[in-house]
Amino acid sequence: MQRSLYDPGYVNAMSHFYRGELGRSMVWRQRLDVTTNWAITSSTAIITIAFSTRGVPHIIFFFNLAIVGVLLWIESRRYRFYDAFRARIRMLEAHFLVPMVMENRELLQGEWKKLVCEDLILPSFKITKLEAIGRRLKRNYVFIFVLILVAWLTKIFLHATAPITDVVSFYHLSVSFPSPFTSANIPPAKSPSSARTARSGAFKACGRDSNRATTNS
Repeated sequence: MQRSLYDPGYVNAMSHFYRGELGRSMVWRQRLDVTTNWAITSSTAIITIAFSTRGVPHIIFFFNLAIVGVLLWIESRRYRFYDAFRARIRMLEAHFLVPMVMENRELLQGEWKKLVCEDLILPSFKITKLEAIGRRLKRNYVFIFVLILVAWLTKIFLHATAPITDVVSFYHLSVSFPSPFTSANIPPAKSPSSARTARSGAFKACGRDSNRATTNS
């Protein structure tokens, strides 16, 4: 019978270690899905509100971009944790599982055990913050940002308060933010001069009525 390449105790310990690292990696992977779902849900809700009422200003999409940007920052931080655990898993798969499956001692060469121990003693991220943002942006968030920008432009053209004939008119509409409380619902305030004119006219009318009543009597 062929002898095993590993001691049973060592194999048992490494198997539990691999299972634990895989479990932690899956937890952080689920957290990535949660933030992505938040970004999609918030964008869908804001787009629905923006197109449901004409009076909603298109500046609401700016806040949508801000919300998605914050979620991207949170997800990039979670991705760095996920990448750190994934690096350990890949190291165990390449230097522990593969030699055991292939039954080849030559594949055990290298300092992978030392690297794993150093990473367990002093854990560290394997990628920078910008790299994590770039990966998540390329993976999911670039499509969300494009969808928001397309909805923003559609909102400006669809609910334009003036005809869009050139770039200048589009620019004026894009920098104007009408209030949802339009002047059609709120009567304009009268100026003091118009109020005085109205009072004097009322007094003259009352005077004419009194004079006409005196003449008739």
